[in-house]
Amino acid sequence: MFLTTLTTLAAQDADKTTYIYIAIAFLALVVGYFIRKLVVDRKLDSARSQAVSIIEAAKKEASTEKKQKQLETKDEILRLRSELEKDSREQRKQLRKLENRIQQREENL
Repeated sequence: MFLTTLTTLAAQDADKTTYIYIAIAFLALVVGYFIRKLVVDRKLDSARSQAVSIIEAAKKEASTEKKQKQLETKDEILRLRSELEKDSREQRKQLRKLENRIQQREENL
């Protein structure tokens, strides 16, 4: 009888120990899950932040390039306008020369 009681108590202690191990394992899984989630969330935030930085840098670079192209275009327009005005002046000068020659020929006749 004493031996049976002792065996029963030992079995109950073993069952308690098993339950404790199961509870510890479950708690470790839960803690591990939350730690993993925390690490993944931090990496995700870092990746998002890096993506925003890359996008902002690209926008800034595109804006700078756009302004540069606009300046180059304005310079080209000014150069072409100046060239056109020069050609126009040259044509007017030639036209005046021709008019003068015609006028002199008329006077000579």
